[in-house]
Amino acid sequence: MSEHGPFLNMVYRDSPLIPKNLWPSTDEYNKDIFFDLADDLLGQLCSITNQHCPFDPYDLINLSDAKAIQSVRTTFENWISIIANKTQEEIIKAFDSLYEDSENTNTSFMTIKRDVLETLEFIINKMSLAEKKGDTITIVGI
Repeated sequence: MSEHGPFLNMVYRDSPLIPKNLWPSTDEYNKDIFFDLADDLLGQLCSITNQHCPFDPYDLINLSDAKAIQSVRTTFENWISIIANKTQEEIIKAFDSLYEDSENTNTSFMTIKRDVLETLEFIINKMSLAEKKGDTITIVGI
């Protein structure tokens, strides 16, 4: 996918991120970022699944207990099942614009679908690990 921002920083930490001011400096968490989630990708995920985002993308969220992590993870797992059953036309319509700036301007339906599903699976795997180890997933909103 091309570089579409702004981005929400998905951060894996052993403890919640407590900002020193109203908002944390990237220096406080930069080394722990595991994924930069583009806001337009998040918007398209919500749109194609016809569901609201499971967190406020404009806030700082610490998912620091199993229940909080499960809530977001379950939504992302649900998104996978919904997207996996979408037609070629629905997938292209929802996500093709995310590839418009990439080198391959004729990205196939299967590539787009695979990228979206693998992205969600990657995030889910990090959430599952944090839940298992008692760590925190912090989402630094835009």
